[in-house]
Amino acid sequence: MQPLADACAAFTSQWEGCIPHLYLDGPGNVTGLMGHLFRTAVEAATAFGVTVEEMQPDWDAVMGSKPGMGPGYYAALTKCLATEAQINAVAAADLAAHVAHCARWSDGWDTLPRPAQVAAVDIDFNVKGGVTSFPHFVTAVEDRDWATAATACHRIETPAPGGVQRARNEATAALFSGLG
Repeated sequence: MQPLADACAAFTSQWEGCIPHLYLDGPGNVTGLMGHLFRTAVEAATAFGVTVEEMQPDWDAVMGSKPGMGPGYYAALTKCLATEAQINAVAAADLAAHVAHCARWSDGWDTLPRPAQVAAVDIDFNVKGGVTSFPHFVTAVEDRDWATAATACHRIETPAPGGVQRARNEATAALFSGLG
């Protein structure tokens, strides 16, 4: 499982980034670290290893700001910073959960080529509702129809932090080249 986790972390982190503070993604969700969604200041404080009292001013400042700005914009609003170890721990737990979710929809998950697994996990990580909200993609992967999977993995492009850039869609589709 570790080689898959490493491959997923390498692929997804290049798009999500490793941001050591809170920020708002394009839709206005409080996010941080490697694209981790925080629903409350308590969740954020736990992940950052600080008290809620320390995190609350950061939370309030970020929540009251404009969504989808670059990381530097939010860095100026925050004081709490996660360490590399904290970022890696949260990212590893997130990716493990997405790998497990993907494995549940595919009876042959363990027999899929690694690039197909990485693409599925990246979509699951990045899309509300996960990879199963892409039924044509799921069917194409299950059928080992890599050309269709490369087309069906396209997500709506949103350039804001945590969004899907054209390059991310292209890189995901490219994972299927050479599989057929």
